[in-house]
Amino acid sequence: PKRFDEADLLKIQRQFISLLYNSYAFFRQYGKKIPNSQFSISNLSILDRWILARLRETVAGATASFEKYDIGGAAKEISGLTDDLSRWYIRRSRRRFQRSENKKDFAAASGTLGFLLIEISKLIAPLTPFFSEALYKSLAGGKGDSVHFQNWPVLQKGFTDKELLQEMAEIRKFASLALAERAEAGIKVRQPLQKLKVKSLQLKVKDDVELLKILKDEINVKEIIFDSEIKEEIELDVQITPELKAEGILRETVRMIQDLRQDAGLKQKNRIVLLIQASGALEKILSAGSKVIKQETGSRIIEFKKSSKFSAEINSRIDDWPIWLGIRKV
Repeated sequence: PKRFDEADLLKIQRQFISLLYNSYAFFRQYGKKIPNSQFSISNLSILDRWILARLRETVAGATASFEKYDIGGAAKEISGLTDDLSRWYIRRSRRRFQRSENKKDFAAASGTLGFLLIEISKLIAPLTPFFSEALYKSLAGGKGDSVHFQNWPVLQKGFTDKELLQEMAEIRKFASLALAERAEAGIKVRQPLQKLKVKSLQLKVKDDVELLKILKDEINVKEIIFDSEIKEEIELDVQITPELKAEGILRETVRMIQDLRQDAGLKQKNRIVLLIQASGALEKILSAGSKVIKQETGSRIIEFKKSSKFSAEINSRIDDWPIWLGIRKV
């Protein structure tokens, strides 16, 4: 006998099934299918290597649990990997997929995400037989092929990297602490800050440029300083200079324009005419940052005037300044 609760089922739907499906949907929209036979561990970024190490760790843990008939333990292992895939790997890799400027890096990211999703479909086959079948066939299965005919995942030794797993865990811990300080100070993540002081890093993180860049991007700071004299584990500089303020305004504006693009049903490749009506001080900031706005939003032309010719518009405020934005496809 087993206790069944529909509330628990809905919780799993939200926290696992939907999360995994959204990861698949992201791959279908922005990624490129690369056959597993062509997937190589060369040219991988540190994020790629980390998520593959997490996959190997999960395969080992889930296999051990299944062999003991510990179904709950296996499910938790796989759920943890899916959470890391969505909330850290994909979130921190979005630019590599959506606005990649490096074909090799885009191929590495696509190959990694596609490979992960296929391997996860095999891992969940004993637990969610129909969902795993749909996921596998959408990614790799040919006519008549089935995930239930595939071998259980056995990964290359090259995916093992315990040190990287520990280092990324440390980066995520400090990011969580810094984001908590931002929230306490009431400062949005889109507002850049100058520096984060860190008391100590136990591992070799302080010497790894790629890992430190991930931490800087996650908490949106310009520099990370190691200082053993600070009282707490971290110390976030919350002073906002006029230069930082202007950069934050640009980021907020970019977000609003991206939302408008979505409202207008535009694709990533579509270029737009951007219309802006703002107060003098705000217009000055946006005009100075027009190159960044064009690059980030696919705007070919920016006109600082209101017009009746638009496919989407918004009236809003940025720091007490009223602003009107409108866009139309070129």
